[in-house]
Amino acid sequence: MERLLAYEASAGTGKTFALVVRYLSLLFMGAKPDRILALTFTNKAANEMRVRIQDRLKNLKDSHELEFISQNTSLTYEEILKKQPLVYKKFLSSDIKITTIDSFFVSILRKFAMYAGLIPDFIISQDDKSEIIYRFLYFTYLQKKSEKVVILSFMEDKKLKDIFSLFEALYEKFIDESFDFVKRDITSLEIEIMRVFAKIKDFIQSCPEASKTALSAVEAEDIDEILKKGWLEKKSLKDYRYFKKCYKESCDIFFNELKIGLKTYLNAKEAIFLDTLFELYLLYKKTNILIKRETNRLSFSDIQNFTYHILKEKIDNQFLYFRLDSKIEHLLIDEFQDTSLIQYRLLEPIIEEICAGEGQKEGRTFFYVGDIKQSIYRFRGGYKELFNYVARKFDVKIVPMDTNFRSDRAIVDFINEIFEPLYKQYFGYFTKQKANSKNEGYVEVKSSDEVLKECVNSVKMLTQKGISYEDIAILCFKNDEILEIESALKEQIKDIKVVTESSSKLVNQKEIILLIEFMKYLYFEEEIFKANFLAAISKDIDTKIDLELYKPIMNDLALLIQKVLKDFDIGIKNENVLKFIEILRNYKTLGEFLFDLERVDEKVTSSTKDGIKILTVHKSKGLEFKHVILCDRLSRKPSTFSSLIFDMDKIGCKRVYYRKKGREFVDENYKNALEKEKRLSQEDELNAMYVAFTRARNSLIILKKQQRSAFDFLHLSETKRGELSSVRVKKSDIKNVEIDFQERFYGLQNIKTKNDQDYFSEAIIFGNALHYALEMIDFNDLKTLNDAMVCVKNRFGFYLKEEKIADIEKRVRMLLEKSEFTNLLSSKEICKEQPISFNQELKQIDLLLLGKDANIVIDYKSSKEDSYKHKKQVLEYVEAVKKITNNETIGYVCYLLEEKIEMVKV
Repeated sequence: MERLLAYEASAGTGKTFALVVRYLSLLFMGAKPDRILALTFTNKAANEMRVRIQDRLKNLKDSHELEFISQNTSLTYEEILKKQPLVYKKFLSSDIKITTIDSFFVSILRKFAMYAGLIPDFIISQDDKSEIIYRFLYFTYLQKKSEKVVILSFMEDKKLKDIFSLFEALYEKFIDESFDFVKRDITSLEIEIMRVFAKIKDFIQSCPEASKTALSAVEAEDIDEILKKGWLEKKSLKDYRYFKKCYKESCDIFFNELKIGLKTYLNAKEAIFLDTLFELYLLYKKTNILIKRETNRLSFSDIQNFTYHILKEKIDNQFLYFRLDSKIEHLLIDEFQDTSLIQYRLLEPIIEEICAGEGQKEGRTFFYVGDIKQSIYRFRGGYKELFNYVARKFDVKIVPMDTNFRSDRAIVDFINEIFEPLYKQYFGYFTKQKANSKNEGYVEVKSSDEVLKECVNSVKMLTQKGISYEDIAILCFKNDEILEIESALKEQIKDIKVVTESSSKLVNQKEIILLIEFMKYLYFEEEIFKANFLAAISKDIDTKIDLELYKPIMNDLALLIQKVLKDFDIGIKNENVLKFIEILRNYKTLGEFLFDLERVDEKVTSSTKDGIKILTVHKSKGLEFKHVILCDRLSRKPSTFSSLIFDMDKIGCKRVYYRKKGREFVDENYKNALEKEKRLSQEDELNAMYVAFTRARNSLIILKKQQRSAFDFLHLSETKRGELSSVRVKKSDIKNVEIDFQERFYGLQNIKTKNDQDYFSEAIIFGNALHYALEMIDFNDLKTLNDAMVCVKNRFGFYLKEEKIADIEKRVRMLLEKSEFTNLLSSKEICKEQPISFNQELKQIDLLLLGKDANIVIDYKSSKEDSYKHKKQVLEYVEAVKKITNNETIGYVCYLLEEKIEMVKV
């Protein structure tokens, strides 16, 4: 097992598998779980890794990972399986550090919040840009710097919001280096340039053989017009064909003087611009920090910046390690090519500590995976150069992964063919992939200027083959193209289900929109909101609404929504409404919620996400789909040129250039920086295409325009490869089939009733509410019952009647007054809603009491119906806890009935 190792994991080669194998190998080599730090870039990746590790530990004997763990650890299969129970037990009982890189920095900042002037319970949210702009302008006024804002805006020829975009770019890229800007009086430079240019102009105009084009080429009123002259890029004036007949060697003396003068002038103008920009940027940072300390609301950029300055200015590395609960001996990082410079600087002390390899540190390991071909987040700070830089600095061995476990053969071969020559051109090498799949797969490239029409036809073709909407993803390049594609599909395909980034947001769901419209009407009292609300619930827009009935509770948002649902007989009782009310609990007033509405970014519950997916290429990274339709750009590619060019050197910013057209003709250093930036932009585009192509598992359909296509640089030709197999479902296969459904319980138990109509509205909700009350209460303090019931009312009050909630309170009170129950609590560690994993099943115990002599399992029920199953369920829990803890365990079914409490020992 290599102590310092990196995998260059091309798309579909199983990087998550590699991370899991590495993690498990460390465990079986004796590493403590709480000393292994595994970092990912998304919650999805962290959850997937955590679940897979737990699942493989539980079912290691039949897993593919066993062979590779054996290779890594030099342990035999038998030795590994013998260790398995103890390793699994340690893992379940440890503080597992598998998390996102952002969450890791959040945990550090919370520990050291006082050093940053923050309160540890800070909230993570998007920036309120209007507040920052207002405060920034106010401070510039107080410090008499308002004129500089105007000058900067004038020099940049942009609006104020665009100037703030520059500030945000500097902040997000963490440009913290200090630069010296030598300012000069540019007036004298302008005069000298125009004098030299006049010499060239006079020479050409005095030439009898000068053509009209030559004469036109020396017409310019100012320096900006001179910089637009194409002949500036020539090494000599004789190289410009329209000057050849007039050329003399003395001309180049003035030509060279002109270039030197323009370079000096542009550097001086750049110094003035950047000096002003950075002076105001520092004020912007101070404004931002002040606001964040006042509101205690931080963005992820804030978290990284605050954390960095704490570690750089307030504490040393040794103190950091002392405060991080336990030392980190093993570091695993996913998607390393997306790491930013500031993220690396924050992790660098840990990496250096691990890689030192002295004395007791020799057993420490560092492992990362990534793929520079999938680096598409440079615009937000991703720095793929770190992948090889870190390997060189710390002598990390890089191993390429070349087997694709995701895509079928035709797709893998097509990707190799298209991308191999391009990546060899850019990077000098390309690792060709081998397909692991036995299926042929399907690839099609269609050429048509009617991309939307072909997209609809492709969807129809796939569904005619029996492919469901849920298995299809449409990828595009811009967010506004998503709406165009969605609209085209809905117009031409009846009853199609579509899931987009915007429709996945909770506040964009129909049932939530109508509630928000009512809330707007109540707050603003404008008729348009009333009309929108009434139309949404299919009522006449002239229907009267007495707002006075709602004003007394307008700031009790959960109660307000309950009353609206009841008063207008809105029969919506789904998970989205529940989630919406959970969000509303974070706001103290209706006004606070409405003015924060744009920042509410929560997604809908998974049950409403079925349908064809439409998303951008950038959003698709890290995902895979059975069938992918990749659409060409529906409009021209937007200009992404920034006024600033960041010339990066190794792991820092060497210089910032101010972009100016024509400057590359007179300044070699600027030219090199500009060409480097252009090359990086081309690499970004190539990587985005690679990411898009590699999302497909079974079929890939590419729809390209005949002219000015985004795919032009790939040199794609129309083609069909492989075969798209039909998915046939015979009626005889689904007719009169009995489904063997076995309900599984993961926590709060469903209570069956004979009346199916009452099953949702009464039994399940009542049972969930009862369990929730028991979870919220402190068993050692009966006074907390009131607080627990407030929580129940907030969460379930809009579904349960008052008498039902009173019934729950009565049953819980009876339980806490029953000595047979309270005596069991004595000298025990109380674990509520305790999750466990046993025999390939997830279980959740209502109440687990851990003791030195014996453990006690208690399962709550509100009805004695199916009592045999209740006892059987508890016995399963008892067996599981007994084997996991290796301690005697007793089980009870606790019946919280309407008139009494029964404790049944099993």
